[in-house]
Amino acid sequence: MPTAVSQRVLCLIFLYAIAVGFGLGVVYDVFRIRRIAARPNHPIHKKHRNGAEKKTEAAIPPIRPSENSSVKKHRISLPTLTCPGRLAALLRKYADLIDTIWIFWEDILYALICAIVIAVFIFNVNDGLFRWFALAGAGVGFLLYYFTLGRLVIRCAGWILAMIKTVVGFLCRLIMTPFLLFFRLLGKAGKAGFHALDTQLRCAYRRKSAARGFGIDPRTLPHDAPK
Repeated sequence: MPTAVSQRVLCLIFLYAIAVGFGLGVVYDVFRIRRIAARPNHPIHKKHRNGAEKKTEAAIPPIRPSENSSVKKHRISLPTLTCPGRLAALLRKYADLIDTIWIFWEDILYALICAIVIAVFIFNVNDGLFRWFALAGAGVGFLLYYFTLGRLVIRCAGWILAMIKTVVGFLCRLIMTPFLLFFRLLGKAGKAGFHALDTQLRCAYRRKSAARGFGIDPRTLPHDAPK
């Protein structure tokens, strides 16, 4: 009887370890999607971009000029968008090196996360006693996720990034809208106050100039004189 219970517990530890490895695979995909988002020339971006362009071309047919049309074909050269400044130039020049260093530290961070999660798991489930099959179960769970849902997630990474961008943009607009409205009203109020002050100063200057033209001392004029 104790042997059966012991084996049941070991099987449960192995299954829990598979679930932990599956979760670590999800965390790894977060890092992978971040890397895809940081690389505009990634094939997934090109695939997503080409699909959007095909849909746009299908929705809007191209305009073909007739043979008798006097419209000439010209090549339109779009200006290249460049970031001014030496810092931006250095970042563009060493972009690959910076990305490699960033990935290196990401790998170290992910290894630390895996070590901490597995250590906490073994401490809570098996009283801190190391079992090799717990580590093997975590590896099996990671590979199970990587070759099943992981592939599906990476194929849909372009759509996931587009959805994240849409949600973040909506939240930013939702948060910034009250502040923008407040500063817009504050700007209108300040503009109106400045205009009223400018009008009063101009009227006072004209009144003083007119009084001096007639030889009247402006200090003797009443302040509530009609403007």
